[in-house]
Amino acid sequence: MKEAIDKIKSIKDDVRVPSDPIKKWLVNKCRENNDFCSLVNKTNTDNLFGYVYEEVRKKLNGKNGWIDDDVVYKIAESYFGKVSISKKEKKEEVKKESNVIDFKAKKENTSKGKAKKNKADSIIDNQISIFDL
Repeated sequence: MKEAIDKIKSIKDDVRVPSDPIKKWLVNKCRENNDFCSLVNKTNTDNLFGYVYEEVRKKLNGKNGWIDDDVVYKIAESYFGKVSISKKEKKEEVKKESNVIDFKAKKENTSKGKAKKNKADSIIDNQISIFDL
C-alpha cells in the first residue's frame, strides 16, 4: 500500500487540472481499497492528469464549464482500470492488425493475378488498342 501511495504522491502536477485534491482522493482510495492499490502499482501514472483533462473536456463538449468534484475523482479512478484493460486490448489489436495485413496482402496478390487475366481476356485478337498507338 505504501508503494502505491508514494507513486500517487510522486505524480507530476498539471496546471490544467486540480492535481492536489485528486492526489489526496486517490491516496484515501488506496487506504480504503487494497485492490485499487494493486491497480496503481501496475499502472503507469505519467499520463493520469492528461487523461483526466481530456475526459473532462469531452464531457463539456469542448466548452468551458464546471464539473462536480466527485465526477472528476471517478474519472481519475477509472484511469487505472482503463489503462490495464487497454494494455490487453493493444496486444489483441496488434494480433488483429497482423492478421488483417496478412489477409490484405493475400487479397492483393490474388487480385493482381486476376487483373492480369482480365486484361488479357479483354484484348481481342487482331484488334488494335488506341493506347498502344
